[in-house]
Amino acid sequence: MHTIVQFYFAANKRVFFISDEENNSLLPKGVKFLAKAEDVLNELLREKEKTIIESKIGKFEIRFNSFGLTYMKITKQEVLTENPSKQAIKVQSQLERYFGGSIKNFSLKVCLKATDFQRKIWNELTTIPYGQTISYGELASKVGDTNAFRAVGLAISKNPIWIIIPCHRVLSKDGDLTGYAGGLKLKQFLLDLESKQMSLF
Repeated sequence: MHTIVQFYFAANKRVFFISDEENNSLLPKGVKFLAKAEDVLNELLREKEKTIIESKIGKFEIRFNSFGLTYMKITKQEVLTENPSKQAIKVQSQLERYFGGSIKNFSLKVCLKATDFQRKIWNELTTIPYGQTISYGELASKVGDTNAFRAVGLAISKNPIWIIIPCHRVLSKDGDLTGYAGGLKLKQFLLDLESKQMSLF
């Protein structure tokens, strides 16, 4: 039995040939052979691009799968990626505009692996207005459990795309910076950047 699956995402087209037979030598160029239907989704979710880009605060490692951005964090890698893809250039451009103060929100396709709770927390993080902060307890209340602030903190620490999902806007109940995967110096820089931009309007 043979099945052909065509997947379209924006301008990208992926074609998969699913068969229980191992002889796939006659497949046209660009068609990928897979043994099982569930392998198609796994293939689409697999990170297929890793790029190192420059920014105002250092180099970022960004990754993509077929659906969008999956990872963006500061890296110690020194070598920048030559000839980055259009989607990598788009991320870099929006980062530059964010640091320059010309945008407050990002417009990027993302695809994140997460538990239901993590996804709920990350979605709430994106609703925190630019230049404002909330506490871990307040964020826990927003998702319906005032006692879940420790679980909220753990979910925040798993955020794979810094800045775009603005976990730097969450403080302790006393307004202290507390933990941040990128370091407290970076967290303070981002908060100061947003506060300064807000004071200009």
